[in-house]
Amino acid sequence: PSISKTGTLKLHWKPAQAELPPVPSLRNKGTFWHKLDLPQIDAKKLVQLFEQKTKEAPAVKVKLF
Repeated sequence: PSISKTGTLKLHWKPAQAELPPVPSLRNKGTFWHKLDLPQIDAKKLVQLFEQKTKEAPAVKVKLF
């Protein structure tokens, strides 16, 4: 079995609230968040950005007497 020299950094965060309460002065108009388009997320690029590459340990020379 080959051992991969890369790993993925695991991030931890709390999930966002499903629906944020509207701002009281904008209750009739809503918020601009509802008008925004959802972003396109490139999962491969995210993996590449959070990839941890392990460095090989350098060879150590040992002197015996």
